[in-house]
Amino acid sequence: MAENFIETDYQVLSPDDGGTDITINADPGAAAVTGLFRSIDNVTNAVREYNMCKQQEKTKREEIKAQMKVQIETIHAQKEAYLKRLEAQHTKDMFELKQSYDMLRLELDRFSEGIRAGIEIARETKDMAGLCQLLETQRYVIRDINEAQLKNMEMQRIGSLPDSNSGKLLEIKEGG
Repeated sequence: MAENFIETDYQVLSPDDGGTDITINADPGAAAVTGLFRSIDNVTNAVREYNMCKQQEKTKREEIKAQMKVQIETIHAQKEAYLKRLEAQHTKDMFELKQSYDMLRLELDRFSEGIRAGIEIARETKDMAGLCQLLETQRYVIRDINEAQLKNMEMQRIGSLPDSNSGKLLEIKEGG
C-alpha cells in the first residue's frame, strides 16, 4: 500500500490573495521543482529585504551625518559671532580704559604743575616748611603717576591698549 501514496504539495491562498483555492501537485517531480522555486523565491525575498534594510540604514546614516554637519556649522557660526562680540567688547573696554587713564594723567599733570608753582613760590618766599611739604607732596604725586603709567604699560601688554606715553616715567627732580 505504501506504493500507492503520492507526495503532494499544496498551497492555501488566503482571502486577501483573491480566494481560498488550494493547489495540489500530484507529480513528485513537479512538487520538487515547485519546492525548489519556492525556496529560491524565499531566498530572493530575504535578499531583497536585506538590501532594502541596508539601503534604509545607509540613508539614515547619511541623514545623521548631514544633520551633524549642519549642527557643527551652526556651532562654528555661533562661535565666530561670540568671538566678534567679545572682541568688540574688549576694544570698547580698552578704549574706555585709555580714556580714563588719559584723563587721570591729565589731572595728575595739572596737579603736579600746581605743586611745582607752589614750590617756586615757597622758594622765593623762603618758606622752608612749606617747601618741604610741597616737595614731599610732589614725590607722592610723581609716584602715583609712575604707578598709573606702569599699570597702563601692563594693560598694553595684556590687552593691546593703544600706546599712550608708554615708557615715560617721571623722575623726582631735586628742588623742582
